[in-house]
Amino acid sequence: MLNNKLSYLRFSLPAVLLVLILLNGCSLDFDAVDNLIRAPKLTGRYAAIESVFEKAVGSNVKLKSPRSGAYRTAYVLYDYDADLVEEAIVFYSSETDEMTVRIHFLDYLNGEWVSAADEAGKESEIHEVQFQDLNGDNCPEILIVYNKKNSNRILSVYNVRSKSNTTLPEVLSLATVQCADYQCLDMNADGSQEILYTVFETSAETGLQIPFVKVLSKDDNGEQLQYSVAASFAIDAEISSFESITSDSLKEQTRAYVDCRYADDISYLTQIITWTPEKGYYMYVNEELMLQPYITTRLSRVFTTDADADGVAELPDDSELPLSSAENMPADSEYLPIQRRYYRCDTDGLLTEAYCYYLDPLQEYKLNLTTLSLQDRLSVTCDYTERKTRFYEYDPIAEDRGEELFSIRVETTASGALACYCEVAPYGEEMGFKSDEVLSAISLNAKETEVMKDETNTGR
Repeated sequence: MLNNKLSYLRFSLPAVLLVLILLNGCSLDFDAVDNLIRAPKLTGRYAAIESVFEKAVGSNVKLKSPRSGAYRTAYVLYDYDADLVEEAIVFYSSETDEMTVRIHFLDYLNGEWVSAADEAGKESEIHEVQFQDLNGDNCPEILIVYNKKNSNRILSVYNVRSKSNTTLPEVLSLATVQCADYQCLDMNADGSQEILYTVFETSAETGLQIPFVKVLSKDDNGEQLQYSVAASFAIDAEISSFESITSDSLKEQTRAYVDCRYADDISYLTQIITWTPEKGYYMYVNEELMLQPYITTRLSRVFTTDADADGVAELPDDSELPLSSAENMPADSEYLPIQRRYYRCDTDGLLTEAYCYYLDPLQEYKLNLTTLSLQDRLSVTCDYTERKTRFYEYDPIAEDRGEELFSIRVETTASGALACYCEVAPYGEEMGFKSDEVLSAISLNAKETEVMKDETNTGR
């Protein structure tokens, strides 16, 4: 009986490891099971990479895989020196120093793999690897983000250059900074990309964490490419985290929108960074926004986005509809009937309203209120069971829900598509609303085929 149990255990261990691999998806997490699992065997001209790597660093190493991004294996293949032949990068740590990730570069020269360089990383774990041509020479830089046990990570930028196809490349470190997040973009229209990044720094005076937005820009020092901080902006000290970075371009002016969350966990702030030849890098502050500056500080949990895919970002601002209700909603639902305005920022920092939507609490559709001229004129009742919403013309003076204009009902068809029905009420007909106009203002959130139907005078 004991032998049977031991046999069962010997069989179970590989099965458990297989489950771990499947749960991790197509990227192998080498740290989770140490060296019990090795990287998949490479084939073709890549087959010799592992033996060349182990000959250079030894076999008693632990392979490391980036946790996020497009490259999540210990072996990363990419043409990082623009010679039209893929090179290899291997991430690992040694037995003697498991707290430091090392980066091994291999090149393919004269028909064989050779060890080119070995660099010490900055932390014990890699978060992400990206390749980005920052200076427009068609040769990508390597951006490696290391995980760090606080609100910041570490970003290192490397450049690999070969003098010819027969010589080993040289690995240059261009910059290393602490950062919470970053984005590469050409802010000053010089043909090269800057690195805009967010970071928390400890104040020498108070010991508190101060949030900053900074810009790394290349230095023109002849052939030696380097990056340094070209601009630094302190953000509201009450910010507890950076949530996202979005960018756009308007009239050849690039803007970066940095969405931040306040310590109260319900308020959000968007800071806008830009560059002009006259001012250089600068940040719009609330006093400069001139129109409704509070919009950049809001309770909305939605971040800046190009909502209409026109190339220009919009800032969202939510408000509840007066005297509105959502009935028979699930007990754990947090959604209420709201209208969401989207604002655009022009090149002078002026915010103007682009459009306004009603957002269905069931998250099945949105209704363009700008098209129907119904901003700030609505009160609604939504019934979760019927999947039906009635729209009323709200009277702000009398603070009354008013007469019903129309209703919208959603159902799922046998094919799984959403069908949207509209019925215009008698008062709505008097006010000139037509069901086809209402239906054309609806955007369904489902990916399935959209079906629109008129229910006016159908008795439903």
